Order: sequence, then structure tokens, then C-alpha cells
Amino acid sequence: MKNLLPIAVCLLLCLPVAAKKPNPKQATAPAVEQRDTVVWENTSASVQEMPKFRKGGLDEYRKWVYSRIEYPDEAFNEGYEGLVVVAIIVEQDGSVSIDKVVESPAPVLATEVLRVIAGSPKWTPGKALDPESGLVRPVRVRYLLPVEFKFRPTMNDASVQSFKSQKNFKPYGS
Repeated sequence: MKNLLPIAVCLLLCLPVAAKKPNPKQATAPAVEQRDTVVWENTSASVQEMPKFRKGGLDEYRKWVYSRIEYPDEAFNEGYEGLVVVAIIVEQDGSVSIDKVVESPAPVLATEVLRVIAGSPKWTPGKALDPESGLVRPVRVRYLLPVEFKFRPTMNDASVQSFKSQKNFKPYGS
């Protein structure tokens, strides 16, 4: 008898949820596989072979960029940190050009990312099937490159204080 009351309450609460009809305006679209698309002369084609950077792709390029980034003194002194997102284009010849800065917490941080990208080595270009000629040819491919600027915590930071009691603790492996 004691178990009957909680079961009855659960059933009463669950029935309205089960009886609710789905709203046709809230119908979700079926999941569509997104592929990089290249456009030339009003024709679009799917990229068959993505650009390669030193036997890798965008992740390998991101490592290359991070290894060359220097935190600008001005940004450090002013306390600027955050995510800089730059749209880059891997050209048909493998060179990298800058499309635009999509997001940046401070212009000085964006300038540093642009400086590093300007010295970028060439990629192996992406390739796509030209719908008009039927030939596979190099194409321009656009990427979004996120670069995060973040201060390293010091031993006096509040976020580090709780870990100080641990043996051999070093913030961020320093």
C-alpha cells in the first residue's frame, strides 16, 4: 500500500508528457553531412581531396601556428586574452592567404596571428572534380583557424591555490 501512492503519482505526472503531440513547426531537419565546398565561376563542387600541411591537415597547421605565436607585450600588459578566429584560404598553388579576421578580443592579438600566417609555408592544395571538364584540379579551400591566447596561471592565482597542496604540482606543466 505504501508503494502504491508514489507509483500513482509518477503515472499521473508521466501521462501528460506522453500524450503531448509534437509541434510541426518545431520539427528538426534531418542531419546532413557537411562537406567543404569550393566555388568557381558560379559552379560549386565538393572537395575530393582536402589540402594537406606537412602530412596533416588543419590540426597540424594549428600546431605550427601555435609554435610561432608570441604573446604581444601590449596585450599581456593590458590583460587581453581570448579567442582569435581567422578565415584563411589555401590557394590553388598551396600558398595561404588571409580572408578576414572573424573574431578577436583585441586588434593586437589579431595582428600577431596575421604575422604568423603571413610567414606560412605552402600546403599541398585541395583537389576537386571540375563539373564542366570532368578533370580533377587544384582548388581554393577556406578554413576557419581558431587561435587561443590565454595567460598561464601563476602559483599565486586563486585557481591554483587549491592544488598547491598536491606534490609536484606545476600549472600547465611549467
